Amino acid sequence: PKAVNPPSFALRRYRPEQEFVRTVYLPVVRSAQPGFMKLRDVFDFAQPAQITGKRSQTVVAPQALYLLNNDLPRSRAKALAASLEKATPDRETRLRQLWLRTLNRPITADELADASSFLDSPDADPEPLAELCHALLSSNEFIHRL
Repeated sequence: PKAVNPPSFALRRYRPEQEFVRTVYLPVVRSAQPGFMKLRDVFDFAQPAQITGKRSQTVVAPQALYLLNNDLPRSRAKALAASLEKATPDRETRLRQLWLRTLNRPITADELADASSFLDSPDADPEPLAELCHALLSSNEFIHRL
């Protein structure tokens, strides 16, 4: 029978879908991790050589900087914006769907007004909906929702 955990394991390349797999199912390769694997280091990944009954939880500046500057959250935000634009032509419906998809709750009247004014802002990014998606995906409410 083939060994489940051979001593000479070498991960030569990552599958494209590994970006979307929960980290508990991914192998721990200690050399040359691609960008999406660095997420473990930033968000309190338990050390694989230790027994851990409960993960520690921290909120520190490098986590916020990772979410703001890394390509993974940005690409997911752009994909979410494109999906919303394709599915719904109406802005209010898009915003309602965005809140339901990301925060799992309805958008409030104040949030709807603020989001609409952000999308209408003359100083807005060329892709304002993607930036709004990025902000929600980086929010504490999204990351720490129960």
